[in-house]
Amino acid sequence: MKRMKLILLAALLLTCPLAAFPNTVLTAEAGERVSDGTLTFMKYSDHAVVTNCVSSAKIVSIPDTIDGLPLTAIYENAFSGCYDLTEVVIPDGVTSIDTGAFSA
Repeated sequence: MKRMKLILLAALLLTCPLAAFPNTVLTAEAGERVSDGTLTFMKYSDHAVVTNCVSSAKIVSIPDTIDGLPLTAIYENAFSGCYDLTEVVIPDGVTSIDTGAFSA
């Protein structure tokens, strides 16, 4: 059942019109990379993004903020290769999910 939910979420994310969201991930400014052990983030001056997830992750809850910065996006291929992933909780503040963020 959980696997089906993830598949449905992935299908929805791949088919939704991503052009409607501002792309905060692809920015030229330098950022600082930080990790919580499961997820890796890039911190910028006014926001943070998810850039990677460890491949052994099964359930992931993305935080609302990283060091006080709002988490606003999930980077391209951030969850690529996470084959055991059954659930991802995405906070309301995420306004951009790049193409292929959940690709196999």
